[in-house]
Amino acid sequence: MVKPMPRKTDPRSGEDGYSEGPEKVFDKEAARILIQEFAQDAEREAIDNLVEETRSSQQRYWRWKNRGAAAFSRAEARKSIELFLAGEFHTWAEIDGLNERARGKLLDNLFAMKGIIPDGSDRSVFQALLENQIPQEKIRMAASDALADFKAQKGPDSESVIPHIVARLCEIYEAMTGTPVTHSTRSRAADYTPDPQSHGGRFVLAMMRVIDSKTRDTRVASALRSVIEQRSRSR
Repeated sequence: MVKPMPRKTDPRSGEDGYSEGPEKVFDKEAARILIQEFAQDAEREAIDNLVEETRSSQQRYWRWKNRGAAAFSRAEARKSIELFLAGEFHTWAEIDGLNERARGKLLDNLFAMKGIIPDGSDRSVFQALLENQIPQEKIRMAASDALADFKAQKGPDSESVIPHIVARLCEIYEAMTGTPVTHSTRSRAADYTPDPQSHGGRFVLAMMRVIDSKTRDTRVASALRSVIEQRSRSR
């Protein structure tokens, strides 16, 4: 088996490229109000669970933002994915061995795929990954898409965890409403705006403001569009 590239230590955090640090303050009440607004028929226990899912997603977002993955260049991430695809197995052990930037992109692609988890299952994509229950062809598809993206990227090298948190917020919205997130920039007045105007898009944008109020709405809208396009390609 071909082993992925050894990890490089991120000087800004721990040896694994991440820094736990103190938890970011989570505006639980603001998150609850939003969830109640967008899922009016949800029961209290379901709302509590969704609030906790959002809090957990926020902590992961702040733990990853400008850390781990940002310590690796596109070239390093691309090489890591190439070695991964050259390997015989594609289990969680191999995914976990990728450098943070390569792994993050592969996971972004997996989380954005539809149909990985059967309808009605209470298992998350991440849980299925840990149990090696994700079909190998889906993992290879996510890795191949990641490699293509790294090769296609031009200009200044940058890394963002925003698509990952946006994909998680889409999952949260879909869990609470039972309907998929769509993307539209047409307002009720039939005018085009830079912000998402669909019901799900407005939820993602509003919840992202709770999670990180300094993130520009245009970046969230762009990430949402990319996540939905990736899902469409994966169907």
